[in-house]
Amino acid sequence: MGAKGSGLERTDLLIWVGMEALQIWNRKREEEKGIPFLQEKNQKIPYVPKFHCLWEDPVHYSKELRRAIGRGRFRVLLAMPEDITFIESTALKDFIYQAMGGRLKRFHGLTACPQSVLLGPYGEHYIAATRTCRCYCLAEVKNGEIVDSQLLDAYQSDRNSLDWAVRDLSAKNSGIPVYYPESEEDWALMGIGENVPFSQIATMDKPQKKKKPDSRK
Repeated sequence: MGAKGSGLERTDLLIWVGMEALQIWNRKREEEKGIPFLQEKNQKIPYVPKFHCLWEDPVHYSKELRRAIGRGRFRVLLAMPEDITFIESTALKDFIYQAMGGRLKRFHGLTACPQSVLLGPYGEHYIAATRTCRCYCLAEVKNGEIVDSQLLDAYQSDRNSLDWAVRDLSAKNSGIPVYYPESEEDWALMGIGENVPFSQIATMDKPQKKKKPDSRK
């Protein structure tokens, strides 16, 4: 998969299923929107993702999604967590189909992919680090495909656990880069590699602007 193999270059909307919100990037308008998952403090249950609230209040979130994307017909790429279950994956796709209705393009209107394959340029060999309420996922990505991965319990793992997983995955290829989504950064992920902003993830198939050198140096 990867930026190209996932279909990113043919996508109008990228929807990223995050821990706290649906992140949406409109590639036509180069515009980012977010739909936060609303959940009462006393409803927080360990290992249960907040995106489950999409099905608890589908009317509200369907309206929010339509409001966020605006009018038109779109081809959508849905980036889902690596630890997602088959039932959750199916339900998420059904939610997008029902919420968007006629706003999905008729052919290949909805495609799904793992989040890890979007974190680096297509063709690059790298390790992707992502997190959910259940797991840290360390995935080795090569030519747009996940070739190996490890899921670590989010409540039982620390930075040392992640470092060992990275060493294990990169044992035969020392020095390969590590990327993780900026929006999911926590103390365990911070500094383990390069954090990737959502705007960059959503345009990974396009030439990236080089960072300007610090004029203070």
